[in-house]
Order: sequence, then structure tokens, then C-alpha cells
Amino acid sequence: MSCIDSGTLYNIWTDFTTAVSRVRGISSEKIRLASAILMFMDSKVIIYSADWCAFCHAAMDYMNKIGVKFEQRNVEHDVKFAQEAVEKSNQTGIPVIDIDGKIIIGFDRPKIDATLKEKKIVS
Repeated sequence: MSCIDSGTLYNIWTDFTTAVSRVRGISSEKIRLASAILMFMDSKVIIYSADWCAFCHAAMDYMNKIGVKFEQRNVEHDVKFAQEAVEKSNQTGIPVIDIDGKIIIGFDRPKIDATLKEKKIVS
């Protein structure tokens, strides 16, 4: 499993929902809303990152290695994501990892493992 940045994901999602709406006769807005709800219900891990950040890549690689789905929010590409990361962590460093509401600053593997188990994302 690999991570797709949010901009690419949005473009794929928009193309897909537009195509489905044409075939099914359902408005693309309704399909987008339903798929967005399902996508966010499924993703309990968010990693705020930047392209240049080695620890961000290490965190994402680790999640991929252990099979944990996550949403990448690139703080360089969207200022809203940078603001979210600061609001959640009360600081400006990255990565900021949100595991079902618990915030971890940096690639702290023991804290990540413990939180994933606590939140029952891994056994």
C-alpha cells in the first residue's frame, strides 16, 4: 500500500465521481459527499508532512510497512494543512501524526506502536 497526496487523490476522486454520476444518473455532488464520508471514516491516521522532510517519509514508510492506511496532508502544498498541524500539536515541527485523535510529534516509533495498539488499529 502506498500513499497518494491529497491533491492527486482529489483529482482521481473528482474524475471517478463524475464518471459514476453520468452512468448512474445520480448527481456527482451526492456521490462525492458519500465517498468523502466513507474515506474519512476509513482513515484514522493522518500524517502532516512536507516533501523535504526525511522523518515524514520515515513515518509514512513505516505505516506502509506495517499495513496501516493513512492520509497524507502536505503542509507545503496546502496552508490549511499547516494550520491544522499547528492547531493540533501547538508547535510548527513535522511530522505531526494524528492517530484517531492522539497527536504524536515526530517519528517516535514506540509512541506510534503503542497508540496504534491502544486505538485498536493494529493488534
